[in-house]
Amino acid sequence: MTTRTLFCLVVLFLVVAPSPSLARQQGADTTTTVRKELPTLEIPELTIVGKKAIELPFARKGEIYDVPVYEAPAPDSSLLLERLQPGIPVGSLPRYEQRQMPWRWSLEGALGNYASAGAGGYIDYSAERWGISGKGGFHRTGGHTENSSGTTTLAGATIHSLVATDNDVLRTMRASFGVSLQHESYGLTGIVGPSAHRSRNNIVVDGRMGSLNRQGLVLDMNLGANIWKVSDEHAPADSEVSVVSPKVDASLAADIGAGRLLGDFSYESSSLDYQHPTESPSLLSFAGSVRWGIGNRVFLQAGGRYSGGSNSSGGRRSLVAPLARLTWEIDDGRSISFWFEPQMRLETYDEAVKLNPYIGRELVLQPERQILNFGSAVWYNRGMLTLEVKATFIKSSGKSLTIADSGRIRLEPAEVFQSIVAAEGTVRASERTRINFSGTLQPSFEDGTTTQLPMTPVLKLGAKGELDVLPILTVWSSVDYRSKENIDRTGTRTLGDLVLVGAGATVSVLSRVVLSFDAANLLNSSYSWWDGYPAPGRVLTLGAKLRLQ
Repeated sequence: MTTRTLFCLVVLFLVVAPSPSLARQQGADTTTTVRKELPTLEIPELTIVGKKAIELPFARKGEIYDVPVYEAPAPDSSLLLERLQPGIPVGSLPRYEQRQMPWRWSLEGALGNYASAGAGGYIDYSAERWGISGKGGFHRTGGHTENSSGTTTLAGATIHSLVATDNDVLRTMRASFGVSLQHESYGLTGIVGPSAHRSRNNIVVDGRMGSLNRQGLVLDMNLGANIWKVSDEHAPADSEVSVVSPKVDASLAADIGAGRLLGDFSYESSSLDYQHPTESPSLLSFAGSVRWGIGNRVFLQAGGRYSGGSNSSGGRRSLVAPLARLTWEIDDGRSISFWFEPQMRLETYDEAVKLNPYIGRELVLQPERQILNFGSAVWYNRGMLTLEVKATFIKSSGKSLTIADSGRIRLEPAEVFQSIVAAEGTVRASERTRINFSGTLQPSFEDGTTTQLPMTPVLKLGAKGELDVLPILTVWSSVDYRSKENIDRTGTRTLGDLVLVGAGATVSVLSRVVLSFDAANLLNSSYSWWDGYPAPGRVLTLGAKLRLQ
């Protein structure tokens, strides 16, 4: 690891470690995020009186306030079938609740075909104004094809707290700090020739701090780093790379007259320790806007954004553009919005290797410059139906395309135009029946061509139905469809259409024990993740979860 990498680690430790006041809140990408069954809240204050009063946001009609800090996910049935996420809670800052028992912990395990097995545990402690949680687990698979066996080990912990200030404006802040570690080891089954093997170590440091009161002056600050070390064992010589990716961002909101001032700042970079000389890609961005009401439940937001960054080859690019958003909140269950928000984004090393565990170690990274980014969204939440439909149109340069035409997967930049219509929703047919569905239509082309982008299906559909047969028994089934995908940029080679069917059930056998059975790819369809990388056939998994407290 180079001196540059060590310097980044030392600076990060000195900044984050001494203070619980730095925190990170991972916001979702505005171009892809779709509301879940019920919207998140944000609005006036409700005072709950305990030993000491604390302030919580008040929910609009039709919304809920989700208090659990974190729910440990079920273990994966196959190491590479579904990628594992970092061990610390990800997303919004933790919610707070007063519960009778401060401790909560659980254990879980699973066994499946392909000699797969997993075990994990979760524990958390919540006091009146602070808490700590941790999780760990181990997963292995014997592999569904030659040289596809692998193991994953993960551990993580986070601490969160309410921090009182003597400032009448900021008042109480909420803060968290967490660290997670993950180790993976698996075969590179798509590499032709002698068996190739890869091991990966990932460390995530995450700190964040934000205003508890979401009215008036609201300040959020986030600081973190993602560290990767990837080692390949493959004849004629072994090789490894290491990457340190720090990120800092902050946002501010304040009332000014009849409007509301909104501002944000972010900086992210990657220090690349490759086998060949390379530059560190980076992206700096800041924006300012004002949001005000222009009619009955109609709001207009207007402002501007500057973004500038560099790629791993040393080239630079920037973008200065206006931004605008018009929102009509028809009522508490319906809204329509329109936006024009050009931007730049940097696909980090972390994003690329999590999406594709087989991708080449030394990636070419560069900011994507979206000179056009506009669209509209409709949201509906009434009765038995919750639905959001979003249409987005993007023209960008420097977008990373995944090319997997030779067993060695890589990224290549391109100028593209994308038209994306996405829908997601839930139908609550009865108190015992739920149907979740989603669909995406995304014709996407390189500039000057009509060939669909590689590894980007034109159509994706999915649905999952759940039925509570008994108070202790829930059964479910799912179906997913993906249209054919081009392997190369010319579209001469493709992966065929794909239909995957799944089913399963969960049953509470005791007050604190839940058994589950999952059958993925129930029809035993033959397909590949990428060219040369076959996916598993039918995957059967039996799991158990024990809630000790």
